Amino acid sequence: MQQRAKSPFAARMQPILIGLLLVGMLLIAQQWSRDVYRIGMLILIGTTLVQMIFGNIPPQANLARTLKYLLIGFVILGSVVAFSIQIVPSLLQIGRGG
Repeated sequence: MQQRAKSPFAARMQPILIGLLLVGMLLIAQQWSRDVYRIGMLILIGTTLVQMIFGNIPPQANLARTLKYLLIGFVILGSVVAFSIQIVPSLLQIGRGG
C-alpha cells in the first residue's frame, strides 16, 4: 500500500486560518447575541494578525521553521504597534498646529 506524503505544516495551516476567518465573519454577521458577536470579533482579529504573518511563510516550511517565522513576525508586529503608540502624541501635536 502506498503511503501518502504528508504536507508541510505551513501549507496545512493556510486553509485552517481561512476557515477561522469565515467563522469569525459568520459570528459577527449574526444578529441575536452580543456575546457571540464579541467572540467572532476576537476570532477575526486574532486570525487576521496570524494570517498576515502566515502569508509570508513559505508553504513548504516545516513546524520548526514555521514557529521561527511566526516568532519573528510577532516581534515585527509588536514593534510596529509599539512604535505607532509612541508616535501618536507627536502626530496629534503636529495636526493641531503645535
